[in-house]
Amino acid sequence: MYLLYAVIAALSVYAWRNWFVSLCGLIVLSAAMGHPDMPRTMFGIPGLNPWNVALALVALPWLTQRSQQGLRFDFPRPVKGLLVAYLLIVFVSYLRAVLDLDSFPSRLHHSGVERYTLLGVTFDYLINPVKYMIPGLMVFDGARTRQRVLIALCATLAMSVVYSWLVVRTIPLHSLEVNEKAQMRQRHRIGKRVGFHANSVAMACVAGCWGIVATCRLRRRWTHYALVCGLAALVAVAIMMTRSRAGYVAFAGVGLVLGVLLWRKLLILLPALAAVICVAFPGVPERLAMGFGVQEVSGEQTVDMNTVTASRMTVIWPAAIAEIVKSPLIGYGRVGILRNRAYDTMLEYTPTPPTHPHNAYLELLMDTGIVGTALVLSFFGALLWISARLCRQKHDPLLQAIGAASLAAVLAIMIMGLSGASFFPRENGQMAWCLFGLASRAAAATRPRRAPASVEFLRAAYGGRRAPA
Repeated sequence: MYLLYAVIAALSVYAWRNWFVSLCGLIVLSAAMGHPDMPRTMFGIPGLNPWNVALALVALPWLTQRSQQGLRFDFPRPVKGLLVAYLLIVFVSYLRAVLDLDSFPSRLHHSGVERYTLLGVTFDYLINPVKYMIPGLMVFDGARTRQRVLIALCATLAMSVVYSWLVVRTIPLHSLEVNEKAQMRQRHRIGKRVGFHANSVAMACVAGCWGIVATCRLRRRWTHYALVCGLAALVAVAIMMTRSRAGYVAFAGVGLVLGVLLWRKLLILLPALAAVICVAFPGVPERLAMGFGVQEVSGEQTVDMNTVTASRMTVIWPAAIAEIVKSPLIGYGRVGILRNRAYDTMLEYTPTPPTHPHNAYLELLMDTGIVGTALVLSFFGALLWISARLCRQKHDPLLQAIGAASLAAVLAIMIMGLSGASFFPRENGQMAWCLFGLASRAAAATRPRRAPASVEFLRAAYGGRRAPA
């Protein structure tokens, strides 16, 4: 505890000398803030915790210095407009939920039944989402040289290493060979020991693993290759240990896309890697096959969709879709699934209905309607586009690494969003927002009409020669 406070104090003091380095330290530290040993509050004040204090103390010199230097947020034009629209959607959907606060159901708490309050809804669906985006915005604003870009990239990818280390410490490697019931117990342990749901950890690790692999070309030394291989292997093992089927699919899907854009050899290596994993870790294919080949009383084998989708297709999704069609254009505001008939429908099947439809696309339609969904998906589509363009920058390994990591983060959200995740900012998505900030900075630095602040970035990239437009 005292060591944590000492680290935060050191980062806060050093921020007045170099706030960007302190920010990178805070990014790495945030990966461990969900750990159960980390304090959630300070002095009994809601919202006051070590990470929030550290963020405020690092943001203060950032705001002071950028104002003195006259810097501006020179986002690429498509991203800038869509980012503003995205923030407006977050605010408007929160405001609609607050104005309809009486429709929130009571929820069970360890101390009894409690109601959703104005303060709680404001923290959960406005302050916290915006807070999780701030490090990414600061990374974009401060990463104006190649050295800073490299530091920020390493710090961001280090988050996945920290997540993986916590998972590996929690779950023994031989657990990948155990039965289905034991697998579910292990997933529960990850949630308790790491502080995030196993699927959330898998989503961050997918982007981190492929981002680490993409850094291979940054240094052509065997020690660097050995380090990259070791860290990528650690993160890949952590993904397997999460038992996240969506994480497995996202890992393979990102690998296929990167194989087409960057490394054609991956298209050959991925099937071989899958075969090795299935033989060495039989728990992985066992987890993927859950619900398939179920034997009925008649002796015939069938697919149990209730098991395959964890009640999504049989209970949650039909209830959500039935309410979406009643307000298709503008939805119901944040956590709309709790404030309409869908909640009562799910309550008939389970005593604790979920607060999320377990599908990021249905969540968007439920909360923001077709209008908000189109704008949010357009924003993520723009990030996907600039990330893919950076992957094609073969003359610069750093730009490629940023593009690959950012592309992996976007694809991981989009793929895992089919069974969960969220397009709204969450604590486990801080790594993705930092990668989005780096990709936007790199895109701003390489656009035809570059801002003056990006000149040093390009000069270092091309060894003093004029960069191509």
